[in-house]
Amino acid sequence: MQPVDAFPPREAPAGQPGDAAPESPAAVPPQAPAAFAYPAVDPGFPALGLDELLAAHANLLSRIKICYGTDRPTFERDVLPLVRRYAAFVHLLPATPANYFNVPGGLLQVGLETAFFALQGTDAHIFSGRATITTRRHLEPRWRLATFIAGLCAEVHRTLGQVIVTDHAGSEWQPYLLGLHPWLSQHAVTRYYLKWIPNAPDSPGLSLFVLPQIVPVETLQHLAQGNTVVVPHMMASLSGMPLYREHNILAELVRRSAALVIDRFLKASADRYGKPQLGSHLERYLVDALRRLVATHPAWLPNSERSRVWYGRDGLFLVWPNAAADVRKLLEADQLPGVPKAPETMLEVLLGAGVFETRADGKPLWTIAPPGAKTPLEAVKLAAAAAVLAGLEPRPEPLADALAAELGAAPEGSAAPTPT
Repeated sequence: MQPVDAFPPREAPAGQPGDAAPESPAAVPPQAPAAFAYPAVDPGFPALGLDELLAAHANLLSRIKICYGTDRPTFERDVLPLVRRYAAFVHLLPATPANYFNVPGGLLQVGLETAFFALQGTDAHIFSGRATITTRRHLEPRWRLATFIAGLCAEVHRTLGQVIVTDHAGSEWQPYLLGLHPWLSQHAVTRYYLKWIPNAPDSPGLSLFVLPQIVPVETLQHLAQGNTVVVPHMMASLSGMPLYREHNILAELVRRSAALVIDRFLKASADRYGKPQLGSHLERYLVDALRRLVATHPAWLPNSERSRVWYGRDGLFLVWPNAAADVRKLLEADQLPGVPKAPETMLEVLLGAGVFETRADGKPLWTIAPPGAKTPLEAVKLAAAAAVLAGLEPRPEPLADALAAELGAAPEGSAAPTPT
């Protein structure tokens, strides 16, 4: 299949992620039924070809080509096949059912926009700063391509475990086996239908299972040639896991770009439809901040003197709002737009996402009595310790005793936040 001709001459974009966002093309709507029907009939999504699918994103693809900074043959060799494979995998799927990029083609659009801003951000950063000039010259194009890939696939995990795709007869697409467009072609499907799974967890690590369908082996081999850092940093970004003892600039660029893209969409949606939802996208940045603090901040060493983190027989606790202050400082340093800074808002988001666990009476704050503490402390409890301890080596061992002081009571005035 020939690549789509999507590169008319365009004015070069500015060099920082704070510039104007790429123009979002009109979403490709499902074709309406031929006649009015009651009860309402789900029109489904049309099985568009890849050229038709990507034609709607011609302007954005042109800006990506300019930002990549190569001639057309090089771009069509290095980048466009990745875009086509990603488009083949996600097709017209929305990114979410009712939050950000919840329109047909939303998952493709958010991937392209995040990849564009992340790639653009590489111009202002030096990767492998301690390496020789020769080594940096060898690694720089690989860092740029890996950053683009990580941005492109930043939301692809949403196809796994959050939505069920079927044809008219009810046969289901299996995303772990092949992309959506190949499935449509193999089964001669002309329209497909979605069923969203309620309260599905956000699991970015699942993206690694479908990455081979988007990134060919030859590309991974190219990224890994002559180094042992580019691919691990890209994989860490996609899986949402911090790298211990290393600063992952690639993950930082993708995280900031995704937050920017989603925040812009929600603000534009608010202009059209009212107040945006306090959505699931905020959870990932907060959980990521918790993981990074546990991995790198000396005051977050579990069960150490005056620690923010206490791990007992009855679970993992974070001293609150002290822990929230550290999260706020980290997020401010990340310069992520739209991410909450107030402890109350963080608490609301993480409780709503099921990251934190309330007491039996529904109150969010627990009273804990860590060893050596002169007075009891207020804390929040993680629903699963692995949410922040996963990948930490050596894995902390829980204390033999329980930490919760009085499991039926809560600190005075610690009522659960009211959802907004």
